[in-house]
Amino acid sequence: MAFSTNLNYSYKGKYNWMGTFRYDGSNRLGKARSARWLPTWNTGAAWNIHEESFFEHWRPKFSHLKFFTSYGLTADRGGATNSQIIIRSRNAWRPEIAAQEPELYISSLENSELTYEKKYELNIGMEAGLLNNRISLDMQHFRRHNFDLIGRIDVTGIGGTIQKSANVAAMDTRGWEATVSTKNIVSKDFRWTTTFILSDIRLKIVDLKNDQRVIDLISNTGRNFGKVGDPRRVLYSVPFAGLDEDGFPTFYNEKGEIVKNLNLQNKEDVDFLKYEGSADPTTFGSLGNIFNYKNFRLNIWYC
Repeated sequence: MAFSTNLNYSYKGKYNWMGTFRYDGSNRLGKARSARWLPTWNTGAAWNIHEESFFEHWRPKFSHLKFFTSYGLTADRGGATNSQIIIRSRNAWRPEIAAQEPELYISSLENSELTYEKKYELNIGMEAGLLNNRISLDMQHFRRHNFDLIGRIDVTGIGGTIQKSANVAAMDTRGWEATVSTKNIVSKDFRWTTTFILSDIRLKIVDLKNDQRVIDLISNTGRNFGKVGDPRRVLYSVPFAGLDEDGFPTFYNEKGEIVKNLNLQNKEDVDFLKYEGSADPTTFGSLGNIFNYKNFRLNIWYC
């Protein structure tokens, strides 16, 4: 369930302000009111410079120019699926079919304290049009602070399982995105438009409540939450020490010793692992061309 309200104000089309307030609730999260219900908000402002009187001196080089910014708190339920314990039934294993009987087991523990994944986000950007909008520019810079991120955490096992979902991590993100669009040919029946997009995103884990095992960190798909200071979905490998005289691979362990076998369950000392980078790309780019001839359109994109 959610309640929301929006406020917008504009003065002479030059100065614009907007505000949004939401109050969300979900029974997938903990029983506590502080966990289940959450207020979120967002505010933003824009300055349409092309509406100012002095902008006439910049024409026709500039067609329009706008600066904008926004800041707010948003939230998501993340991987939360249940607020109460889930108990299911199944047939217990028995050596003989005639001796089988149903049993109850814990499918998922109660998420009594699980709350929303939250994010503070700041955006600053500008839009510009040049030469009667034949060239359009859109540039944005953003910073985000995600916290209360949901992940798996090790527990004592008293509740019937060795892991459960919890709010385990916080992450900082910064980046920028730029878009350039050009109208190369504009005629009565034919139009050709080119769009180039380039963005760069950097992520860093700044808080983590769960220690990772060696076997978790060397996953070939990347670990969602590796170590503090690393990006999300980071890749690690075991330092290779070469082959021994019999042709078997050897490795360096946490003590710097050359061994054939490692304790993959170790989570006390994982700093010996070799950092290989992020499993996700940090820089993205695409180039697109759109051809219009009367009522026909052809899109060609390279990413």
